[in-house]
Amino acid sequence: MNKNINISKAKTYWKNSWNKATIIYFFTSLIAMLIIILLTGFFKKNINYTARWSNAITVGTVIILTISLFVVMIRKGLGRGLFKTFTSFYHNVKISSRAKKQYSNYMLQHEKDKILTRERQKYNDELNKKTLKRNLEPITNLSSYLLISISILTLTVGLLIVHYA
Repeated sequence: MNKNINISKAKTYWKNSWNKATIIYFFTSLIAMLIIILLTGFFKKNINYTARWSNAITVGTVIILTISLFVVMIRKGLGRGLFKTFTSFYHNVKISSRAKKQYSNYMLQHEKDKILTRERQKYNDELNKKTLKRNLEPITNLSSYLLISISILTLTVGLLIVHYA
């Protein structure tokens, strides 16, 4: 019974980990790493062949590794206070623009405040629905974890092969 629960958790984790955005992010990062390695390896004009390719592998994998680590840290909550300031400003601008569409030239300030309050309530309801939907289908960091492990593996194996070749 316990084994079935673990398999079920693994399947749901895998299922929640992949959507269009994470698949695009994963493969774009892999292609970018390959392009960076090849460009750095071919255009770096060192005399020593092994130093050129070890530098190329190091540059390509460290860039993708750093980006993946930042993605994981941001999803875990790094800079949440900073982003909260910008998102609240964005939400207030959006609410104000919705309310201004309903204003007329001859309205009193009290009527404008009522419209603004009503629009804020509608907007908060929409945000709550989106948040509820997002919480029902959580997205995991599996693609970033895979990129981190692939980068470390590529860095280790690539440098060992170049060093001992």
